[in-house]
Amino acid sequence: MRWPAAWTDTSILRDTALEVAPHSPPPDVAVVKGEWPGVRSAQQAGAGPTGVAWVDSNGWLARLAAARNPGKSIWIDSAEPARAGERSDAAPANRRYLVAMADAAAFGARWLVTIDDPAALKPIAAAARFFADHREWETWTPQALIGVVSDFQTDFSQELLNLLDRAGMHNRALCKDRLPADPFRGLRTVLYPDRDHGPSDDPWVVANLAVVKVSHRYDLVRCWNTGAMSSNYLISPDRSKAVVHLIFYADRGPDSASVRVAGRWRTAQISSIEQPSPQSVTLIPQKDAVEVHLPQVRNYVALQLFA
Repeated sequence: MRWPAAWTDTSILRDTALEVAPHSPPPDVAVVKGEWPGVRSAQQAGAGPTGVAWVDSNGWLARLAAARNPGKSIWIDSAEPARAGERSDAAPANRRYLVAMADAAAFGARWLVTIDDPAALKPIAAAARFFADHREWETWTPQALIGVVSDFQTDFSQELLNLLDRAGMHNRALCKDRLPADPFRGLRTVLYPDRDHGPSDDPWVVANLAVVKVSHRYDLVRCWNTGAMSSNYLISPDRSKAVVHLIFYADRGPDSASVRVAGRWRTAQISSIEQPSPQSVTLIPQKDAVEVHLPQVRNYVALQLFA
């Protein structure tokens, strides 16, 4: 976190997982400028009258930064904008901060916290502690159906990642000059926007056509009654465990949501920032997938699955 100039007592960070950010990032850290995560109305997003809420999330940015900077920690620098009519949600400030932290941490990044009110420190510290206690998740493999191979030097290629995320399609950013080992594992299709935009010069069209091509038949995570949300599905190296991060961006979490996750899992637990102790939930087996009915949750929940 950035240390406010008006604060003098550094002991308030004792026994928390929060750290004071240096003025210049260390060599093993990459700082990227992000959006404040949350919901904009369809009108503000430029969608039609029947359009869904437009979600700003930094998940795609965190994944791209990690692909560009292998081995480095990614810090997302996103300050809350003025709230006069800019956002459709009306969540209390503390809850908005928790969404910002979860939006970064769910994709293996850190949020560069900027706060002025000491009262906000306690819930932020709780969120930092929750993710610090599950640092092993950062070493697990994110699952994806679409790969985007590019040097990501154009607005088109970057917006393609953003719009695939908004469509709920799990994707993988692949820097063409530094492909990882087995880069196409599990993918259903690969896009190469540097060579050919395909049927359109509009990234929204290309992203949605790619989603149609892959088909919801192969969805890794499918949700009902969740509202504006995003997810990240990671599997452990031995494939015996998985976690699905679920982030809900509206002013409150869903009352009764269902989540279908691809894979043959035997048991499941949920945990959250407010309730970090895992709670067992019932799995409903489906063909090559399982379904979980969530209890009422707030803005973030970790769904843990076990083979």
